Amino acid sequence: MIKKTVLALALFGGLILLGAYSYVTSIPKLKPPVVIGEVWAMSDGGSLIASFVDSNGEEFRFGIIGDLHTDVGKFPLFYMRSQNLLPYNYSPALMSDEEKDFALFLEAWFQQSVTPELFARLERHDFDSYDEKEMEVAIIYGIYEEIRRRNQP
Repeated sequence: MIKKTVLALALFGGLILLGAYSYVTSIPKLKPPVVIGEVWAMSDGGSLIASFVDSNGEEFRFGIIGDLHTDVGKFPLFYMRSQNLLPYNYSPALMSDEEKDFALFLEAWFQQSVTPELFARLERHDFDSYDEKEMEVAIIYGIYEEIRRRNQP
């Protein structure tokens, strides 16, 4: 009887851990409208960090972490679904399916939230003419551009 109880508890604990892992490694389905929360361009050698906030107030933080000694193409992506519920930064492997899914997630956000004119300016790196809000979008575009570049066939 005790062995069955211990086995049942172990299986239950394993399911809880599997559920938590699945939660922190998946890209959330944010409810529109999704707005930019905060953005940072760090002076550490290339880190770009941003967050989105959906209509329910759920925050999704993401970015690439750079340094002065690593090639830009190898800056790892990270994302964090919930800072309050499970504050865990997840970093998918470089050029993994998860990175590709993240690039598609950002691409969909750009299509829904950014005008074609601004997107064309982002692609041209026309930084001189950006206002403050457009500069925030440009930082997110920098993350997108790097992830997209290294995941192209």
